[in-house]
Amino acid sequence: MKEYHTEIAIAGGGLAGRTLANLLCRSGVRCIVINTGRAGAHAVAATVPRALAITPASANILASINIWQRLPGNRIGKFSQMHVWDENSGGEIRFDSAGICEPVLGYIIEQGLLQQCLDEACTYLPDCTVVNGCSIAVISKHTDGTLLQLDNGDRIKAQLLVAADGADSPVRRLAGFDYAKHEYQQQAVTCVVSTSLPHANVARQRFLRSGPLAFLPMADPQRCGIIWSTGPIHASELLSMPEPDFCVRLQQAFEHRLGEITACGKRSGFVLFRAEAPVYVSERIVLAGDAAHSVHPLAGQGANMGLLDVAVLAEVIVEAKQKGRNIFSRQVLRRYERWRKGDNHRMLILLDTLKLLFETDNSLLTNMRGFGLNTVNSIPWIKSRIMQQAMGLEGDLPASARSPMYAETIS
Repeated sequence: MKEYHTEIAIAGGGLAGRTLANLLCRSGVRCIVINTGRAGAHAVAATVPRALAITPASANILASINIWQRLPGNRIGKFSQMHVWDENSGGEIRFDSAGICEPVLGYIIEQGLLQQCLDEACTYLPDCTVVNGCSIAVISKHTDGTLLQLDNGDRIKAQLLVAADGADSPVRRLAGFDYAKHEYQQQAVTCVVSTSLPHANVARQRFLRSGPLAFLPMADPQRCGIIWSTGPIHASELLSMPEPDFCVRLQQAFEHRLGEITACGKRSGFVLFRAEAPVYVSERIVLAGDAAHSVHPLAGQGANMGLLDVAVLAEVIVEAKQKGRNIFSRQVLRRYERWRKGDNHRMLILLDTLKLLFETDNSLLTNMRGFGLNTVNSIPWIKSRIMQQAMGLEGDLPASARSPMYAETIS
């Protein structure tokens, strides 16, 4: 049996947890990452054919911990334009980063690649310890810290525990946090496909009656990451059908906008829901990322919300430590909650509203939806505001997400 002592224990070795560890340890805060996977997290992520949409603000955060610079440039997809259109109303809207004098609207990165870079970085951090292949069995709070009993018999004494262990967070359940959850009765089908026509660095999304279908442009000009949200029966059919049949079905649903789908990688599916914890903090325990909130993937904001969570949390903790304050005090942790909870709740409501609006069969609302899309498409200043918000470069941002890093390292 081993016993560890640390300042911050982070449950979860995924994108949010490893990013938080890098942010904290680079500022002199000692961390232990409890990775529940049997293998390295990147080995698990590599088996999931999923492309992540990364905003410039999130790229800034990753650049601030030298992760962005580690990513092979020839594997980072960039999109400078976005085209959204509606099956029912015929309305459409187009966005172009040139309209706001920015080089890109966002990036598309393989989840497994990004996870691998984060995993590798953690091995070189002097104040970071990673415990693999175990989970937290018991949480005991004491006046001088939180004692974590792991299922392998090891123990960890920490000043603060951060739950960054996903939407099904075991730590959140152990700690007694509520998590209001609403099932969408949808599943997302994801994969990476090859197309006969190049994507030209345009992100495309078609709203179908059953849900949105997105083609995310990857670094290869003729490869896209796919996220197709649909009903569970249809999703099961899409996941089980032979590859040639799936490719035909996909190109039909996408109106052949990129020609033929010439190849399809491994398909994966996951259930869609929205969820939110009413509070993010309790005594010596904090929720971050999907452990605190889950949203529909129609705008690709889930990972970005989690990265902003941990960037804010790290900034609050480091600032408190530098000022000689207790990093686990409720006053310190409430600052993080106030900073992030409002923005996360607004994003959840916005995405939920968009989903409902685009899936309604009401003819009046359908016509209004098409009119609205076409109207917004004709008003440049409204499109500019939408683009700035979607890029994550507006609002009350943590220092690591602000634009100076963007200009220096990501052009």
